[in-house]
Amino acid sequence: MCKNNFLTFHLYQKLLLISSNKNIINVTIESFINKHYIYIMTKILLIGGLGYIGRVLYDFLLTEYPQCQTDILDINIYNLIADINFISCDIRNTELLDQYISQYDIIVTLVAIVGDPACNFDRKLSLDINYYSFARMIKLIKKYKKHVLHFSTCSVYGCLDIKATEQS
Repeated sequence: MCKNNFLTFHLYQKLLLISSNKNIINVTIESFINKHYIYIMTKILLIGGLGYIGRVLYDFLLTEYPQCQTDILDINIYNLIADINFISCDIRNTELLDQYISQYDIIVTLVAIVGDPACNFDRKLSLDINYYSFARMIKLIKKYKKHVLHFSTCSVYGCLDIKATEQS
């Protein structure tokens, strides 16, 4: 399921790096950037970066790694953000997204319509963004052999009769 250069970001600032020999290595985001790619890769694109996690990560990268070019690509669907420059691009526009992905070294995927109420409000849009467009975006990332940090921004615990924890 996971291929080379595919990274999963855990919300507690831990990365699971899937290496070419399929070993999984736990590292912090700081050590990933510092030890592995800071001198090679300097352009980071946060796709869907205007949300809560994206804004925190964006500020962190600007402060801690000013030598990197960090940009946000987002459609600002809720029109809540006015105080930050970002690349306006809908991930459903595959041709335009292709142009942007090709220009960056690390792609951070944060884009999603999150939560049952938001997804139920417009199920077609949610399916189009959260599934179809996301799958096309991953194909573009693989096409250009980019490094990926993926945040799970959706509810991923399923139905449980107990309160979910990190150990559930």
